[in-house]
Amino acid sequence: MLVVPDNYSPRKIRLLEAYGAEVRLADSRRGRDTHFVLARELLRQNPGWFMPDQLVNAVNVEFAPPQPPRPPALGNCGSSPLLRRAWITTV
Repeated sequence: MLVVPDNYSPRKIRLLEAYGAEVRLADSRRGRDTHFVLARELLRQNPGWFMPDQLVNAVNVEFAPPQPPRPPALGNCGSSPLLRRAWITTV
C-alpha cells in the first residue's frame, strides 16, 4: 500500500495501481505531511505491517552503495550572483 497526498499526479497514481499497488489518498488540505500522518496511523492499526520510512531509518545509509565524492554544485556556477540565487533542484 502506498499513501500519497490527494493532489498527487493522477497519472502517477494510475501507474502505481497498474503495478498492483493499493493507493490511499490523504487530504492535502489538512497540511503538507498528512500522507505521513495517515501512513503512520495505518501502521499503528496494522501491527504486522512494515513502513520503510527512509527519512528516519538509521540503517538506510548502511544499505546505500558508497558514492564517490562530488564537487560542490554551486562551485561550478562561476561567480554570477544571479546563478547562485536562482539555483533550484528537485529530488
